[in-house]
Amino acid sequence: MVRCEVFLVQTVFTDVTPQMAVWREEIFGPVLAVMTFRTEAEALSLANDSPFGLAAAVRLPSPPSSALCRTQSSLHRRRAG
Repeated sequence: MVRCEVFLVQTVFTDVTPQMAVWREEIFGPVLAVMTFRTEAEALSLANDSPFGLAAAVRLPSPPSSALCRTQSSLHRRRAG
């Protein structure tokens, strides 16, 4: 019996731009690409600019801040699988 074990180290990419492959393509593994944005419209544009049906999540502070209503509104405009 052949036993093969693979361990992938968690990787965080920072200072990512929309042109980078790590942002444009699906990567399978414990990888996080971090990109900043200045406006809600820019964030939605970045989130929706993908040919893939990617999963999405939003993390809010606990307890939620006053931005909760705006965040909930944005969720309905996001296209995710």
